Amino acid sequence: MSVKQASREEFLDVIPGLLRARYAGMDRVILDKTVRARRFLDPRNPVFRFAHIEIFLSCTKDGETDGCAITIFDRRLSGEGRIGFVEFADHASGSALLAQSVAHLKREGVSVVRAPIDGTIWDRFRLCLDDSNPPFSGEPFNPALYAPVFLGSGFFPLAESESMIEPMTDELRSRYEGNERTARTSGVEIQLLHSANDPTLVEDVISLLNTSFADAPSFVSLSRDELVYSILGSLDTVESDIFVARKGAHVSGFLLGYIDGDNSGRRRYILKTTAVDPSARRAGVGGALFSRAIRTASAKGAEEVIYAIMRKDNAPIRRIAGEEKIRYRTYALYERNVRGDGPATLL
Repeated sequence: MSVKQASREEFLDVIPGLLRARYAGMDRVILDKTVRARRFLDPRNPVFRFAHIEIFLSCTKDGETDGCAITIFDRRLSGEGRIGFVEFADHASGSALLAQSVAHLKREGVSVVRAPIDGTIWDRFRLCLDDSNPPFSGEPFNPALYAPVFLGSGFFPLAESESMIEPMTDELRSRYEGNERTARTSGVEIQLLHSANDPTLVEDVISLLNTSFADAPSFVSLSRDELVYSILGSLDTVESDIFVARKGAHVSGFLLGYIDGDNSGRRRYILKTTAVDPSARRAGVGGALFSRAIRTASAKGAEEVIYAIMRKDNAPIRRIAGEEKIRYRTYALYERNVRGDGPATLL
C-alpha cells in the first residue's frame, strides 16, 4: 500500500472509477459525489481565495488507485485543518490516506484536524455511521466501514447529527398550521421561491445563515460568492424549493426543500438547511416554514418526509420537528488533536 500526491486532473480522472467501485448500483450517489468534487476543484471556486489544498491517492501494490483524500487549509480557520472527499477500499487504504493527510496538515502548522469536510462550507461535513437505509439526495453517504477506520486512526466524534423520516399523513399536513397563523399575525410572510437569483435575497440569506450557524463546529463565515457557488449554485441538480420568512424587508427564516432524486420506491421530500434568526425564535417562524414546506411536499405527491441531518444539539429545530419521526440515519464529524503527536513524517 502506498500513498502519493496527485494533481486535480489526475484526481478527476480516477474518481469516477473509485465511486463506481464503492457505490455500485447507486447512480445518484455516484453523480452527486462526482459533481461535488468537480465543482469544488474548479479553479473558479471562490474558496481558493482563502484556502489551498493537497490531493492524495492510495494505490495497491499493483499500482491501481483504490482511495483518495483532499486536505484543505483555510486561513480563516485558526489552527484547524480539514480532510475531505475521502473514499477508500478497505482499512489499509483508509488508514494510509488519513495518516498521510494528517502528516501533511501538521506541516501546515495546524493543531486539530477535522474530517470529513468536503470544503469549507458547513453543510458539507459528516460521516454516516450506518448504511442500512438507502441514501437520499444531498446526504453525506458512505460505506459503514469508514467510521471504524477514522476511530482507528486517532479521530474521535466531535459532533453528531441524525436524519428522521415520517410518513405524509393528515396529522402532519395540519401539525404546524398554528405556527403559520402565529407568524402571520406578527407580520411574518412565508414566501416560496423557485430561484435564488434575487440579489437582495442572496445578501439577506447570507446574513441569516452566518448568524444562525455561527455556533456550528468548524463554522466559516460565508462570503457572498461562496454561498452562490457552493450552495445556491448546486440547486439545479434537484427539484428544489426555497422557503423564506420575511417581516417587511427583514429575512428571519430560511428552509431548503426538494424531492428526493434517488428514491426508487416511495416519493420523498427532503427538508434540509433550516435557519431561523435567533431574535425570531419561539415566534412561530420555524414552524411556519415547516408548514409551508410540508404543504408543498404534499402537493408534489410526497409520501414521506425526511428531516435531514439535524444536529443533535440543535434544540430549537428539534423542538419544531417534534418526536413523531423514526430515526433514518446517524452521522458524526470527527476530530483529531495533533498538537502532541510529535513531528510529522511522510509514509
